[in-house]
Order: sequence, then C-alpha cells, then structure tokens
Amino acid sequence: MSARAGSEPANKRSAPTAAVGPRAARVPVNKLSEVKRVREMAGGAVAVRSVDSLEVGCWNVRSLLAEGRLELLVRALGRERVGLCALSETRWREEEVREVSDCDTGARWRCWFGAAEGGLGGVGVAVSERLAGAVSGWEGVSSRLGVLRLEAVPLGLSLVVAYAPVEGAERGKKEEF
Repeated sequence: MSARAGSEPANKRSAPTAAVGPRAARVPVNKLSEVKRVREMAGGAVAVRSVDSLEVGCWNVRSLLAEGRLELLVRALGRERVGLCALSETRWREEEVREVSDCDTGARWRCWFGAAEGGLGGVGVAVSERLAGAVSGWEGVSSRLGVLRLEAVPLGLSLVVAYAPVEGAERGKKEEF
C-alpha cells in the first residue's frame, strides 16, 4: 500500500500537543518533552530523561475552597490527559502541598499552592503522579505569581504561573503587578 505524496502513514504518531483549560482543543507543540524520572542507584541521585510529549494546561479555577472541588479538578485533568496544569484564582489560604487521588481511576496528583492575600487570587500547579518525582521545587512568589521547577535533561524546566489583575481592578493593583 502506498501513501500519497505529502501525507503521513496511518500508523505514524501525531505531533505532541498541549491543552489549555479542562476542555480546550489540543494544539501542536514543537518537540516539547515530558520529563520522566529515572532513579540512579549511585548516590541516590535522581536523573530525568525525555519521552514523547507533555500535555500542559492552565485553568482559572475560581476557587478550590469548597469541599470536593480539588477532587473534581484532578478528575477533569485526568480525563483530558493533562500532566501539568497551572492554576489561578485558587483562593487557597496558605502555601502548601496536597496529594489528591481520583476516586474513580485511582490516579494520584500532587498540587502546590501559593497563599492568596485576603482569600483573593492565589496561584498553584497540579502535577500528575508520573511527573511529581521530577519536581525540584515550588516557590509562591506572591499571591499572583509562582514558580515550579522540574529536573530535566539536558536543562531544568521552570514553569511560571502568573495571575494578572482583571480589567476592572484598581489602577494601583495593575501597576503593582
């Protein structure tokens, strides 16, 4: 069987993609590599290697304070096969790390949160279990800015999560950001 000129064989994998939000269309990503940790026995060091793709998303969750909201979030991320998701407007009261399981699939997630000022704003990141071991640090810089660091080869990755003031916010808050 021959393929037409310019077409790909049916068995060839499609290009890696990234997702934005819980139900957004997937868009191609140019050779973005997913990190997968590989433990080296020598000295207990952790190395990371590249694999095919990483589904990355961002989601303005509008609050995760209500009971069950965090579980609903990880269920949606798992359904969309997102491996790493930046979260904004979490309204989380203090900086912390939470482990969450999807009760339907058993998939586990680790979520890092920065503290929101006065219960408003707040950023965080949700990372699937397969990537959580590659996380080398989280820093909640402010209630509107956070940085997640991942160990990767040949270079480490930093994901900056930013939540800018909305158009209707006070001018001073916009300028401060």
